[in-house]
This record gives sequence, C-alpha cells and structure tokens, in this order.
Amino acid sequence: MERIQKEQIMSEKIQRIDEVLSRLFYKTEILAALIRQGEGRIDNFDKIAPSIVDDPAILNILIAPNGVVSHAYSPVSDVSPLIGHDFFEDSGGNIEAILAIESGELLMAGPFVVRQGYTALAGRLPVFLDAEKRELWGLVSVTLRFPEALDNAQLENLRIRDLEYELWRIDPDTNEKQVLDSNLKTVRPNARYIEKSMQIQNATWYLRLISTSVWYHGLENIALVCAGFLISFLAAFLMQNNVKLRQTKAVLEVEKNRAEEARETIIASINYANKIQRNLLPNNNIFDKTFSDYSVIWEPCDIVGGDIYWIKQFEAGAVLVVADCTGHGTPGALLTMLVVSTLESVVTPSNCHDTANAILALEQRLTEVFNVHERSKDELKDGCDLAVLFIGNDKNITVSAGHANVFICDGKEVTRHRGQNLYVGEGKIKSKDKIETLKIPYSPDNKFYIASDGLYDQPGENGEPFGYKRFEKLILENHSEKQSVISDKIWKVFETHRGNEAKVDDFQLITFKI
Repeated sequence: MERIQKEQIMSEKIQRIDEVLSRLFYKTEILAALIRQGEGRIDNFDKIAPSIVDDPAILNILIAPNGVVSHAYSPVSDVSPLIGHDFFEDSGGNIEAILAIESGELLMAGPFVVRQGYTALAGRLPVFLDAEKRELWGLVSVTLRFPEALDNAQLENLRIRDLEYELWRIDPDTNEKQVLDSNLKTVRPNARYIEKSMQIQNATWYLRLISTSVWYHGLENIALVCAGFLISFLAAFLMQNNVKLRQTKAVLEVEKNRAEEARETIIASINYANKIQRNLLPNNNIFDKTFSDYSVIWEPCDIVGGDIYWIKQFEAGAVLVVADCTGHGTPGALLTMLVVSTLESVVTPSNCHDTANAILALEQRLTEVFNVHERSKDELKDGCDLAVLFIGNDKNITVSAGHANVFICDGKEVTRHRGQNLYVGEGKIKSKDKIETLKIPYSPDNKFYIASDGLYDQPGENGEPFGYKRFEKLILENHSEKQSVISDKIWKVFETHRGNEAKVDDFQLITFKI
C-alpha cells in the first residue's frame, strides 16, 4: 500500500513539473505568434515584454532575427550584453539553438550558469513566417531561473509526507550523474526510494523519492514486525473508525487544494490573456493623427472579450475596423486575434480604400479556418459583425458593414446607417459585388458613433433593452460636448439602466470627429 501511494505521489509531481515548465516555456510560443502577426516585427516589444514576464522565475526573454539578438527584456538584470549575441555560431552554448532550427521545435538548454551567476534553463524556439516553405525568421528564447522555475511544483511539500526528493540527470558532457535539485539532508545508502524518468522537452530527467522513515534489517526487523502485528491487532478495533475519518478528511483536503490550485491557474492564465489582448489594441497615436477628437470605451463582459477595434494609417488615409466576434470570454478573444491577424495581412497600401475588399478577404479567411463548407447546418456559426471605414486624406469616408450600425450626428439630427444582412464568416459572401459601399462626404459638423450589441441589447431591471432610441437621444442632446464627455455620459446612463442586472455581452464604443 505504501509503495502504491508513493507511486501516485511520484506521478503527480512529475506531471506538475511538466506543467510548470511547459507553462513558462509557452512564453516562446506567444513571442513567435506576435512575430508572425507582425510579419517579422514586434514594433512595441518594450511595451509587450513586461506583460509576458509575469513570473519571478523568468530571468529574461529575447528575440533574435536570423539568430542575432535584437531585443531583450529582463525585470532583474541589464540585458544590453545580450544584444548582438549570435545563436548560430558554432559554440557549445548555442548547440540547442542550432538543434532547434534543425528540428523546427522548442528545445531546452541547461541547466547552465549565466553571466549574472544564476543557474538557468532556456527554451529556444525557431520562428518560421511561412511554415510550409520553412521560411526561417530566427529564434525566440525564454530563460528561467533554476531551480526557482520549479517552485510552483511544490516539491518541498513532500516533507509533510515523510519524503525527500532528488532530481537528477546524466550530464551530457561528463556522462555522469548530475543532481539538479534536492532537499536531502543526509545521504543514506540503505534508504528506501522509488525513481522514475521524465521527458522534459528534449531532456531526460529522473525524480527520486526517498522515505525519511527508518527501516530495520535482520532480527530487529522480525521482532519489530511481530510486535507490530500484536499491537495492531489490539488497537485495530478502537482505531478503525478514527482512521477512516482522518483518511476521508485528508482526501477531501487534498481535493480541495487541487481544485483551488486549478482555479488559481485558470484565473492567472485568463488574466494573462487579458494583458495580451489589450496589447493588441491600437496605440492612441494613430487616433490622434487621424481624428480631431475621439473616444474609445472597450469593456469585456468577462476578463477577455470578443469585441475588437483596429486602425491603421496609410499614405492615402486610414482604415478603421470595429468588430463584434461570436460570443464573449475566451472563445471570443481567440476570434479577435484571428481577425486582427487577418486584417494586418489583407489590408495593404494598394487596397486600403476598398472597404468591401477587406470584408471579402476576412470572410474568405474565416471560412477557410473554420471549414465552413464542411459543417452541418445545425452547427453554430463562427465569425463577426463589423464595420469597415476608410477615412481619406480629403476627409471623405467610405463605409461597408455587416450587421453593424454607423451613427452620424450633425447636431440637428441623427442618421443611422444600418449594416447589410451579412455575417462575416458564414460562407455566403462570394464576391465584392454583394457588399455595399457607402460614400459619406465631409461635413465639419459630423460626429460618428459605432457600438457593439453589448450596449443596445443590455436589459435593465425592468427587462427592457437599452435600445437605439435612447442612444440616439444621448448623442444628439450632447452634440456640442467633447467626444470623451459624450462617451462618459453614455456609459453612466448605461450603468444606471443596467442596475443590478449582469452584463450580457462585451461593451465597445468608438466615437470620432474628423
């Protein structure tokens, strides 16, 4: 029974070590995704990096186009000596980087001692801009303090189970045993232990669990066993119920702790996803250059959301996209990343004025990703409602929209341009001819408003939705105010209307004046 329990503990700890290191090394995948999204660039690396380094075990992260470090970030040390380091040089310290390129997969280096004196592990991941053509961009890397990287595996807690541990590997240079981490107080050659191997990326490690209880041999062992049987027999009846009660309590406590750990891990992951999604939102500098006045409210229903806005400036003008993707929460957030990635690749200087083309290209990409034409009619549709606007240098605006409304207020009346009955991602848009394009000539009095359904559909305590009429009344009555003031008033009226009702959807409101 004792060995079975230790085997179970061993399996739990090996799984936990793998989960902890995998989560930390996953930062390389995030860096690679951002590089592919930016077609080889991370223009705001210094802004994004602190949100990626969200664990004290992370020593640094870096990106290396063509294998040469161009950007690095560390919360604890100077990274300037790392800039210019070439991972493709034929040296021992770079062998895992070279092997990663050859395999096309994440490889782990270490443990090794870094310049600052820390012992560290590093994950090296090759980045291919075109996976099919194996078009190599370079490398991304995450360096972890070791053994601090294993803190969340809670190996030290083994002591309360009368166990000590030793984590080791075969040193590839000496071919001898190398202890990576241990809490052994003394070496006991005859101590009972169990041992298992584990695969961590490209490395094989071994975890040994050693019992701290004393084990006797020979005649002493026989005598103690006989005495133990006698004592156990006499005490068994009295202790049986008490033992079962303690065991049940212990099991419940373990399960409670596991559930709490799982909850904390999930919440931490979602909070981290929120940081990434917010970093994907456009910089206010582009709004400053495009509009004389504007405001933005972006409030997910959950920690992350399915609403997104995107703006990019070109020589001929600027393109603004306001989208409401299927659902909210994590599924909606994943869709927003796909929408932004697609827009970055399909909207170009040569076609930025063509709002219908942007919708068609997005439709084609979404239907391809979700295999729309192979789905049954009963399956839920994935996609988005959106409005695409081109603001030309002549201040005239071109609009194409599917299930999204664009409101224009000139101070005298509010005009609502209803989006077409088009759902992007459904697979029904076959050509640009099906997509309407509206031309709006410049007027110095015009102010523009685009919101998601999370505003109009929100029920109040009486069950009535916020609706369009209330929204139109607010923007008309406050037309002379600055856009930020108007948006604040809309938000306050929205919150008063909602009362104690839960939000039903993400809230997004973009307003501007040319």
